[in-house]
Formats: sequence, C-alpha cells, structure tokens
Amino acid sequence: MNGILLLYALGVWVIFGVLAIINGVIRNSFYAPRIGEYPAHVISTIIGICFVVVGSYMFLRLLQIDYSNVDLLLVGALWLVLTVLFEFVFGHYVVGHPWQKLLAEHEDPYLDAATKRRLKAYLTERGCWSLEHQNPYQQ
Repeated sequence: MNGILLLYALGVWVIFGVLAIINGVIRNSFYAPRIGEYPAHVISTIIGICFVVVGSYMFLRLLQIDYSNVDLLLVGALWLVLTVLFEFVFGHYVVGHPWQKLLAEHEDPYLDAATKRRLKAYLTERGCWSLEHQNPYQQ
C-alpha cells in the first residue's frame, strides 16, 4: 500500500473516531434517556453506518492518487483492526469496563455456531466479489 494512501486512510479513520464519539455523546445525553438504551443504540448505530458510508464515498471521490482493489481491502482491514483495538483499549483502560463486558458486547446470542460460520463464509465470498469500483485516476 502506498504511504500517502496509508496516511489518508489513517486521517479518515481519526475523523470517523471523532464523529463516533460525538455520536455517542449525543446519544447518551439526549435521546437515550428519553427512548431507552437499546433503541438509542440502534439509532446511533444507523447514524454511525451513515458516517462510514458517506465518509468512505467522499474519501474515494476526493482521493487523487492511484489505488487498487487490494489497497481498498487493506484500508478496510486497517480500519477494522484499528476500530476493534480502540473499542477494547479505550473501553477497558479509559472507561474502566471489564474485559468480559467488552467481549459480551461483540457476541450475538441469537446466532448458533453453524450459522455464524455460514454467514462469515457468505460475507467473505461476497466481499471479494463486490470490488468492482474503478479508480477514475488509474489508467
């Protein structure tokens, strides 16, 4: 991956982080007390997904350097690893949540192991096939 692309990707991830923190503060301060924790979490998650979709689109449209589909996969993997690390490190060392609570938040109790394996295989397969975006700056 190009060093400039890596710097841009890290910068965008930091912006996503700031937006996520603002989103969480607004959720906890304003609408969670009124509508409850779970509905507020769902709304906040939808808002966060919108931030990432719009931010990623803008990142790709404004980025005026060459990149490949592999570069985009690496950027996505980098964002994923940084996000999970941030959630666990910040959640444990700054907020003070125990590891068990943090791990439990990333577990879906409604899916059995076989369904999780099938879902993971399906998403991996589809993720590899959906990289049809063409870089307008690439020859």
